Amino acid sequence: MKALTICIPTYNRVEQLQELQTNFLLVALERYADVIDILVMDQSNEVMAALNQRTLDPRVVYCRNTQRGYASNVSALLNEANSTYVWLISDDDHILWDGFEALMLEVTNNQADCILLPIKTLTLFDETFIENYPFLKRSSTTTLQELLIRDVSYLPFILLSDSVIRLDKQHISNIHQLLPQNVFVQVPILFSMLQLSSKVSVLTTPVIHYVNDYAMQWKVVAGFDDRVAAIKMVADQLPSFKANADSRIAAAMWGAITLSVERDAGLLYLPHSENIRQTLRLRVLRHFKPQHWSMLAVLLLPKFMAVTLYKVIAVGLNVKMNCLSRKYVDRFNFFVRSYGTLNRKIKSRQAQIMQFKNDAILQAKTEAAEGA
Repeated sequence: MKALTICIPTYNRVEQLQELQTNFLLVALERYADVIDILVMDQSNEVMAALNQRTLDPRVVYCRNTQRGYASNVSALLNEANSTYVWLISDDDHILWDGFEALMLEVTNNQADCILLPIKTLTLFDETFIENYPFLKRSSTTTLQELLIRDVSYLPFILLSDSVIRLDKQHISNIHQLLPQNVFVQVPILFSMLQLSSKVSVLTTPVIHYVNDYAMQWKVVAGFDDRVAAIKMVADQLPSFKANADSRIAAAMWGAITLSVERDAGLLYLPHSENIRQTLRLRVLRHFKPQHWSMLAVLLLPKFMAVTLYKVIAVGLNVKMNCLSRKYVDRFNFFVRSYGTLNRKIKSRQAQIMQFKNDAILQAKTEAAEGA
């Protein structure tokens, strides 16, 4: 049995999968073929699936999944894996080699039940940010229970690639049956493989370079509902999680509201999530707690005021994180420069979104002409 299976769900994304193979999978197989398996579960149409089969390295285990839906693909992947650990990654992830080598050291040590992976990304202000879980004490005695109580708004495993888990298949199929269409089904599935006493380790070297996408095809409100359903399922499993489930639902709501405001600001293109402010207000009322008044206030503001508030908060956080000086004048000047940087970023994103829309229209016309 291998030490690690890298599990990759894919659907009609030949170019992204090929880029992942060229930049990461082939190198990983050259260095670690004796201890890793790479498993691709493909839900693509027949043409795309045939391309994937022809172009993937023969050392990659390729499986065709005719059942539709992300949850089905994740469930099938994890049930197919046969290794000590599993790592779910996206077909468009950018894996950092130094971080992966650090991960393989941790995997071969075979001590932790859950390995959290730092993620590197660029902020809206083009500052490098590394999520390295500062709230979590780094020691060999760190447990899942400590992870859950250190930051009660943090939802482990919400990002597909942020953790490696000791494989336990016992509850995978049952959870998939209960949440057959859930886009966050990996959250309760991965939790089901752990106990409160499970050992958790955190790498110090970033493993994933996360690139923020300006065009999001999934529906914001449906995504929020799926996240809440995943939280509630885990809450039923773990008392320590249930105690702070409301805080994690609140964080999910703030996430959905932020996406809505970023769409209104011109930072995101959400083709399936237009005019969602009223629906989000109803979701806030459904899960209402006294501390949620600020959410309603943001959703009741005119769009331009909500966008302005978002800018001020985002710039203020950037000053707090990246301005080294404590002098008021320096911090004010940093604020002004950051505000200008954000506005330029918005204009750049708006141009990208317009180009994306135009390309989509042109592609649709081309396909219609070819089908005529």
